[in-house]
Amino acid sequence: MAQAPTIQSVMPEVAQEYSRVSAATPDAFGAQVGEAQQRLGNQLVSTGDKLFAAAVDFQKRQDDADVDHIYSNVFSPAFRTLYSKYYALQGKRAVDELPAYFVGMEKLQEDTLKMLPNERQKHLFNNFARRRVEMEKDAMGRRAEQQNQVYQLETFKSVLDNLSREAGDNYSNDGMFASSVNSMAVAIDQYATTHGKSAEWARDALFESTSNATLARLNRMIIESPLEAQKLYDRDHGVIDPNKKAEVLHKIKTAVLPIELAGIADRAISPELNTTVRNAISISGVTAPQINTALQHSRSVAQAIFGQESGEGRANTAFFNSQGVTGPMQIKDTTFQMLKDRGIIPKDYVITNPEQNKDAGFRYVDWLYNKYAGDAAKVAAAYYGGEGAVNADGTINRHWKNLQRPSDPTVGQYIDQVLGRIKPSQADEGTAQQVQSVRDIRAMYADAMKKTDAEAERLRPGDALYRKQARAETTLRLESVAKAQQGFQNQAFGKALEILAGRNGGEPPMTWEAFYAAPGAREIVPLLNENGFMAVQSAIERNAKRGEERPSRINAQLTQNLYSQIVDGSITDASQIYAKVADGLNPHSADYLVKTFNDSQKPGGLKYGNMVDQAGKKATRILMGDFIIAAGHKDKIPGAVSAFMMDLDSRIKQEEAKTGGDPRSLVDPTSKNNMLRPEILKQYVPGNITNLSQAATKVAPEAAKIIEQGVVPIKNEAEYAALKPGTRFKGPDGKERIKP
Repeated sequence: MAQAPTIQSVMPEVAQEYSRVSAATPDAFGAQVGEAQQRLGNQLVSTGDKLFAAAVDFQKRQDDADVDHIYSNVFSPAFRTLYSKYYALQGKRAVDELPAYFVGMEKLQEDTLKMLPNERQKHLFNNFARRRVEMEKDAMGRRAEQQNQVYQLETFKSVLDNLSREAGDNYSNDGMFASSVNSMAVAIDQYATTHGKSAEWARDALFESTSNATLARLNRMIIESPLEAQKLYDRDHGVIDPNKKAEVLHKIKTAVLPIELAGIADRAISPELNTTVRNAISISGVTAPQINTALQHSRSVAQAIFGQESGEGRANTAFFNSQGVTGPMQIKDTTFQMLKDRGIIPKDYVITNPEQNKDAGFRYVDWLYNKYAGDAAKVAAAYYGGEGAVNADGTINRHWKNLQRPSDPTVGQYIDQVLGRIKPSQADEGTAQQVQSVRDIRAMYADAMKKTDAEAERLRPGDALYRKQARAETTLRLESVAKAQQGFQNQAFGKALEILAGRNGGEPPMTWEAFYAAPGAREIVPLLNENGFMAVQSAIERNAKRGEERPSRINAQLTQNLYSQIVDGSITDASQIYAKVADGLNPHSADYLVKTFNDSQKPGGLKYGNMVDQAGKKATRILMGDFIIAAGHKDKIPGAVSAFMMDLDSRIKQEEAKTGGDPRSLVDPTSKNNMLRPEILKQYVPGNITNLSQAATKVAPEAAKIIEQGVVPIKNEAEYAALKPGTRFKGPDGKERIKP
């Protein structure tokens, strides 16, 4: 704070003059006083001037202090807050809100000016504030220009991004995609022209944008259609940024791989192989683990050769022997190179590396296994004596021998030694029919592996890993078929047990009719195999024994007795059957028995019906469920079974006609259950259920007509020509035949 001037500070002579007057003599006192007054008057005038100058100086310093205080503690903090808020703005807001901030700064200056008491302070403040405001406006204007450029660049990039996404959305339409790319080119040209960018910059920007659009398109296609994405990449990869190609190509291959592998498996696995696997489980009783073991049989052969060559790696095989072989699988250098040339092993494999040597040998065994359709003897012969040891006609040169080493085994001896090392597997155990089924699967599986290798090589030549993945997919597909079939049977049997025990909320069924009435029973019967079907049959019979006094038991007993009487001829009129309804015979059973009685009165009698009950019983059980499903009779079980029985009846008649009319000639004499001969039974186990459905649709009506019409007697060729195919007739020689 400035200090105000005092009289003492500007007039120190007053005290001196006073001392002089006080010390004067009386004679000189007046003169001294006059002189002192004169001198003091002059001094007072001078002092007044000094006082005024000091006061003015004091006011100036006071104004400076006040203005500095207001500027530093009031204006500057508020002004700093204002421009700091502006500098926090980005892009378009920095441009749009600049005028408002200018007005705010001017208003702040005006409001602060009103706080000052005099014009001099206001003038001083304006000088300081104006320079500060103008400097800040200039800086803010430059920032606004900078942010305007940033905003325009961001807007430009946003437009390109939107067009890129739009192009990606139009991934499936080449025309619309090209339109989006053209729009990007127009936007780039406009921006380059407006901002003075070079033609090279525009070309680079267009390449980057086109690359991003193509990548967006590919990413969408990878999700929707990986195979189409692969085609697009092959066509347009030239417009993609080289630094981004590897990533998108990896995505495409990852997405395409399972589709390609599934396609290879679909093309490699014949429908017959799938059917063979299902039938092996359903009919032959082969289990899913047996199927899986069969599919892994080549590993057993390779392991046996591994044991024969080096005691499964226990022997010291680190050096080349006199025959030029080395390693755990005792491979020649020339053979090792041949495996590389064929693409069986990677090019960088080293023969002296034990792990790579073993893997090479195992891969070669797999290759030979496929070549010789799973014949372990041929695989061993080719591995030991070269592929020439197996002739083109499939015979093996068992006598071949290494003349340079007479002590070495012949090809035949080597085969016997290897086969002796192959441990019996679960797949080789069981009945003769089961073993044959497994062998059939092995042979067909080897063929599927050949097709798999060929397809994998066609799609990705020389890619051993890809071929291995394709083989695994084919094997997995067949294992899944086996597991699913086994699972369906297990689930079906479990559901059947619940129904038989009455755990589904109903009474334990004592007849098939009651069993079928249970919820879900109609769907599970077709999935039961032979053993499951017989187990259900036995359980129903046990349930029936527990409820002998129940109406169903009475009905079953009456039905059986009446059927026997129809067969032996004791029943002579349908009324005898209907009379038993009062005794407990079910009306439905009565209708069935009356129909049976009427059929028995037609030419041919019940001979063929008895054959169906006996020789065709097992074939009926096996196919009944499949036929029901295939023929679309899920809600008409009895009718579907009846139709199938007609079909079976008609076929048996045809077979009987070939044997001269003796039904016993159709039965396998070695069977304990009156099974049909295998070559006849095979006709009733088709490889395709749909074919059975079609056959039943055509054959069942004709069979029904034969049953209704009986045997048609003919006398001449004209009557024979008038017969429809499948009609049973008796010729002039008295023999019964069926017109083909």
